[in-house]
Amino acid sequence: MLRWLHERLIGMVCSVQIGVTETQLRLTADYTSTREQFGRPIATFQAVTQRLANAYIDVQAIRLATCSAMWRLASGLDASEDLMVAKWFASDGAHHIAHGAQHMHGGAGVDIENPLHRYTLWSKHLEGTLGAGTASLRTLGAQLAAD
Repeated sequence: MLRWLHERLIGMVCSVQIGVTETQLRLTADYTSTREQFGRPIATFQAVTQRLANAYIDVQAIRLATCSAMWRLASGLDASEDLMVAKWFASDGAHHIAHGAQHMHGGAGVDIENPLHRYTLWSKHLEGTLGAGTASLRTLGAQLAAD
């Protein structure tokens, strides 16, 4: 019973992280589209475009890994490996998304009245709840070695 609950808890936290990281990405895309530097939106700069694209890929990786794990759980299949993958992406990917969003917002991102501040804190809290990505990789490696 404890394993059943633990697996679903991991899936739930990863699912919440999807929404948090999607919102961080949307806030950052909106901000970089309106913030101008040198007479044009900073979203047109190559470095910003690449960071936004990387964040989008991370969000999709979190979503796909979590959906795969949750589907396996709902189907009554063993989801332990898929959960470790989802947990890793929801921890490591979210870390990169939060860092990139803060960086692209500049000083505005750390203003406690800016909504991004709240989502960054939430993301960090979820990352801490899931544990370090390294621990997920070790657990996954041990599971794969045991098979």
